[in-house]
Amino acid sequence: MPSQREVILAHLDPLLATIPGVTATRSREASIKRDSGPFVLLRPEVETVRRESTGLAIRDLVVVVAVITRGDVPDTVADPILEAVVAKLMADLTLAGKAATIQEESTNFEFETANQTALEAAVRFTIRYMTPAGSLAAQA
Repeated sequence: MPSQREVILAHLDPLLATIPGVTATRSREASIKRDSGPFVLLRPEVETVRRESTGLAIRDLVVVVAVITRGDVPDTVADPILEAVVAKLMADLTLAGKAATIQEESTNFEFETANQTALEAAVRFTIRYMTPAGSLAAQA
């Protein structure tokens, strides 16, 4: 049985895949070719846990959705994709009942240093969910 974290990530992945004109993937390790179109990459970044006296663990999972684009003005290319990412993930704040809430936190823009024609714009979201203390397997 997958962990509640994996259930949440598995829910987000197909949402991002519906964004037109991009290739969406999770935790990509291979390099992206220069001639490839825009990419949307989903990856978990960090999770903090607070144990409650009620026997629950309140978990805050930070996920990063990176939008990787190329162009003369790559942030202009990325902008409508970033808008779609935020709209998709914030449309249902409980992620179909899989989480207590999702919150957009920040966006970081990192330009390629050589010629400034490539960009990774990373949007961070915090997803709060609960499990029994000492278990990732079941949502509380």
